[in-house]
Amino acid sequence: METNENIHAGHRARLTEKFLKDPTSLSDHEVLEMILFRSLPRVNTNPLAHKLIRTFGGIKSVFNASPQDLMKVSGVGKKTATDLVLFGQVIKRITETKENCKRLSMVTQKNIDYVRDYFLEQATEGFLVCMLDENYKVINELLYNSGLIHSVMGDLNELVDALSINKPKLVLIAHSHTSGSPEPSKTDDRSTAKIHMMCSAHNVSLIDHIVIAKNKAFSYALEGRLQHIKESCKFENMEF
Repeated sequence: METNENIHAGHRARLTEKFLKDPTSLSDHEVLEMILFRSLPRVNTNPLAHKLIRTFGGIKSVFNASPQDLMKVSGVGKKTATDLVLFGQVIKRITETKENCKRLSMVTQKNIDYVRDYFLEQATEGFLVCMLDENYKVINELLYNSGLIHSVMGDLNELVDALSINKPKLVLIAHSHTSGSPEPSKTDDRSTAKIHMMCSAHNVSLIDHIVIAKNKAFSYALEGRLQHIKESCKFENMEF
């Protein structure tokens, strides 16, 4: 004879498989039920999921509820309430991030102002990678805390992974100089070429490399240096 625990385990496994095949196929109460799996590992969470949605009027209201109100529902203890409020905070922060999305521009000076302000806000010197969609909206930003670009080249594998995961259309890179001069070095040129080739391999366009030195700036795109690097990196120009 099957025990209740075996029945629940089988149901959880089936629901998990359904979710993995198509995350959009689950109803609101099934999504909530799966979240409750983590809080209540040995309990049939289906009735509680239905009760929470009925009590609060929908899954959105469940995640917006306070811990105190959640714990008024029979079956919801401190751990379950904490987990639900935590999920609610994650949703809220993601929503706020989308509403207040950052955006770069086709205009070089606007991008220079953006990265200069970025380094000032971060109160650090470093190397910044901005991943953008086709409308110049920032999808993700990677900041490496180092004063020189060549010292962060060990993170190229991480950058490759980020390109694969975020799937940007455009990339802008920037770094700061401590010397007071924004003039790029040969190392900066080589790093730019490496990143351009990495981007090209992922069908991504590198739109600029901006070097910031206090109030001064150098734009590879504006000065024509980026186009020169791209031309020299074409397959037919490679030496073997």
